Amino acid sequence: MLCIKICKKIKKFLNKLNLKIIHIHANNYGGVDKYGKPKVIELSLLNSKEIKVNNVFSKKEYPILNLDFKNFKRRDEIKIKFNE
Repeated sequence: MLCIKICKKIKKFLNKLNLKIIHIHANNYGGVDKYGKPKVIELSLLNSKEIKVNNVFSKKEYPILNLDFKNFKRRDEIKIKFNE
């Protein structure tokens, strides 16, 4: 329930400022919850008023090789996959 409230607030914030998420990375320092979901994520945002962004859902698997790097070297990366 808390996640739903937080997600709605984040979505409202992003829409209000015309921000689009263009990249996501799970910060492995924070670990995962009991469902295997990352506790901490990093987002790269883009102002869609300044640069046109198509609303395309990613089919990539994250982390992306040579783009994302571990925050905590001795812990495995946390994989994120959308549209399973």
